[in-house]
Amino acid sequence: MQTKEQKQLWKSTHLLINNESKTYLLITYNYLHVKNIVSSFFHSGRIPDDQHFFHTLEFFRDIRDLGYQMLPSDNLNIMQNIKNIDLSIFFDYTLSTSYQVNYLRERNAKVKIILSLAENPYYLNKLPESFYSNFDNIYSAHSIDCKFSKTDTAFIYKHIPFLSSKSTENYLKLNSTNFDSSIINSNLHSFSSDCNYNIRKNLIEISSNVNSFDFRWYGRGWFLNNVEKLKRKNWRYLKSDLCSSTRLSNDAKSKYYGTVRNKSILANCKSTFAIENISTPENYYTEKLFEPLEYGCLPIFLKTKNINNNIFDAIQGSDYSNLIKDSPFKLLVTALEVSRMDLNQTQNIAYGMRKLINNYLQINDFNTNLYNCYKEILSVS
Repeated sequence: MQTKEQKQLWKSTHLLINNESKTYLLITYNYLHVKNIVSSFFHSGRIPDDQHFFHTLEFFRDIRDLGYQMLPSDNLNIMQNIKNIDLSIFFDYTLSTSYQVNYLRERNAKVKIILSLAENPYYLNKLPESFYSNFDNIYSAHSIDCKFSKTDTAFIYKHIPFLSSKSTENYLKLNSTNFDSSIINSNLHSFSSDCNYNIRKNLIEISSNVNSFDFRWYGRGWFLNNVEKLKRKNWRYLKSDLCSSTRLSNDAKSKYYGTVRNKSILANCKSTFAIENISTPENYYTEKLFEPLEYGCLPIFLKTKNINNNIFDAIQGSDYSNLIKDSPFKLLVTALEVSRMDLNQTQNIAYGMRKLINNYLQINDFNTNLYNCYKEILSVS
């Protein structure tokens, strides 16, 4: 009889087997919805190329091509097979991760355990430094307080694609008007000096009041109706409304275009402001630099002093260095300069920047979290 805790222990985990090599993989995600997306892919075999998790699914496509099949991944089946597992990969961690790792170690002396870090520590549960010693290898692009294998990014697998998906094509048919610039920014707030929510909000306000500059912004949690305000999941947005010192003008409110299901809106946009939620730790940055390029849109990126990364060095030593700035004012100046180009010009620049990054990744043996995890799988298969 399983306890309630045991039934929940592996709820965000997949168990896979390679029947030819008899190799077992255990892959655990930080969020249950990621498990559901990967499950759908294994059943359909199709990667929707407008999917935010495109790189994750491309990683799993290669795993499937190695001959791995998904086994029933309920808690009972995983626990019954725990002694067979050859490799366990954790994508980020939760409060349960330490217990999961100990559970594996106590029952399986041969298992190799890997941690791939992508989330900012600000959003993860605070665990003691000794926690990291439980892993055989840790892959991270940003700095952590222990020995780890430094990668170039956690948000690309092997390359940045160009997404000419059906949903993008349909979007373009419905929205044929091109516009100058954008930002996607949820209504969040923090009193931490490392957080950039207010920077984004101020940039929205200023950009909305520039004449002859077609600026649009998107995001969750803005201008909720009374019914939406009663939902618990929206209370953080109400807190932001109460705590934020920046109040948006009517001009700024008029430039709000709602929430987005995916980033297809960028296919009509010349540039977008790419500002991380948080400026720490050292070398922390996300998909905000890469995703716009997938749609042919130019990311104008706010680079903090904490970022000292090879991909940024490659960009700053190229013709695209003007897209990396160290202040919000310079972001806006660059966006205004880009707005004078036509969309074909900006898409060509995005193509060049995408090619530069892809070439860099290929020359450096795809030093990404996902590809290193793939090589770990190859080593046991």
